[in-house]
Amino acid sequence: MGLLSFFSSEPSLARRAGAQPLHSIHDFPDGAVGRIVGKAGYLGEDRLIAPLTGRACAAWFVRVVGAELAGSGHPPLEACGVAPFMVSDDTGLAIVHTAGISLLLDTDVTEALGFSGRPPPRLLHFLRTRGKEGRRVMIDWRLSWQEGILAEGQRVAVVGRGRREVDPDSPQGDYRHAATRLVMERDRDDEDLVVSTFAGSLGGRATTAQNT
Repeated sequence: MGLLSFFSSEPSLARRAGAQPLHSIHDFPDGAVGRIVGKAGYLGEDRLIAPLTGRACAAWFVRVVGAELAGSGHPPLEACGVAPFMVSDDTGLAIVHTAGISLLLDTDVTEALGFSGRPPPRLLHFLRTRGKEGRRVMIDWRLSWQEGILAEGQRVAVVGRGRREVDPDSPQGDYRHAATRLVMERDRDDEDLVVSTFAGSLGGRATTAQNT
């Protein structure tokens, strides 16, 4: 899948994403870098299960504070996952590749353990699978955890380089008139490919293609 980064509390990246020109999927310039906003959808059978809540999703982000994998200190544990997915607006559909993606997912689940609480089984399983085999998990009473997901139908912004490719799912005439679809991806190492549910990334009015 390539480099995968996650910045669920990174405001500067969200601002940069929101500042990118917004295009409708139909009018996205071939080969340009820009932003689309639409509803997320699954791509075939590609879907994930969020580790702490068991929700079906296209992407997830988890942060846990106050649990120590023995010998590793006390830094927050952050992890994420993403599957290829699609985005649709009123004008069309785009496929989002996941290599080199940066996730900006709002966390909609926040819980804390407290003095007398016991960690739920899903959380314990998640912590143990992130440690080495046989390592003990030390639970601090200040334990807290957050989870955010990209769910089917959720509004999402995608910033990246868009290219047109022949759509294998659409009827085609000769090659000159073949139906195409938009693919959003990271073309070079110095480019961003950002998937964001942050409000600051979702606003704006799409530019439209101009007749020449």
